[in-house]
Amino acid sequence: MGLVPSDIDTTLLEVGLKAIFRQEYAKPSNDAWKKVSMTMPSSGYNETYGFLGATPAMREWLDERIPTGFQATPFTIANKDFEATLEVDRNALDDDRYGEIKVQVQLLAESARRYYEERAFTVLASGEDSTYGLCYDGNEFFDDSHSEGTYYTTAQSNLGSSALSTTALSAARSAMMKFKDDRGKPLGIIADTLIVPPDLEDLAIQLTQSSTTDASGNATGAATGLKNPNQSRYQVIVTPWFTDADSWMLCSCNGVNKPLIFQDRKPTEFAALEGNSERGFLTKKFLYGVDNRFNFGYSNWRYAYFSTP
Repeated sequence: MGLVPSDIDTTLLEVGLKAIFRQEYAKPSNDAWKKVSMTMPSSGYNETYGFLGATPAMREWLDERIPTGFQATPFTIANKDFEATLEVDRNALDDDRYGEIKVQVQLLAESARRYYEERAFTVLASGEDSTYGLCYDGNEFFDDSHSEGTYYTTAQSNLGSSALSTTALSAARSAMMKFKDDRGKPLGIIADTLIVPPDLEDLAIQLTQSSTTDASGNATGAATGLKNPNQSRYQVIVTPWFTDADSWMLCSCNGVNKPLIFQDRKPTEFAALEGNSERGFLTKKFLYGVDNRFNFGYSNWRYAYFSTP
């Protein structure tokens, strides 16, 4: 005899809730985090990257080829486990409160899907310190002294201190375009994404969509103003995970390289621990949970510029 009365088929219940979870989890979403992250598959505890900052540059072939190898000091990102668990009282099943349980499972799916966004932009916003690791060159991801390689050792900076404005945007864009590779060759990186906290949303929209600016470079709707050079240049991403009300970030996300590495080890899975378990028998609690395994790490620092006034 089982531990659960025959009127509750927990196998069918789990199958039904799993279907509900998958349906909700598969719904289209904004997924702005994918724009700032390049996905790298993972098959182990961690993954090592040796290509960051060492991209082969084209040159005129005069005599022999000049091979570019991987970094002497590889950069490693360890995977992390994440989970969320819903506890359901056995009485809720006895009292036919399946509708409420369905909603909770849908919210669980929504939370699991949204967590990638939270984690990505939390890591990105913390790039000025080492909370979530360092850049491959041993510095903070946003730093004023990036230096690497044998051929070009001049310090470069992707960290600013200007408040968001038309002038500041143009300056950051120019700085990114002039970033040099490890041999001193400008990469011509083109910024295409502006990331701001909710506090700067209106200003960001104005700066990137207004057609004119005033004499001081401030975006304006006045027909007599000067042409706004930043109109339609950037996609604006507004995220609550940027908690500093004044900070903003300019990124290049239109190529292979992006500011973050998304290391995908195990996709999100739904599982249940129900009444036929020892816990269910002792506590009358059923558990429904999701878990996944991944991590975000910093990519090439040249593809993001952070300003903290």
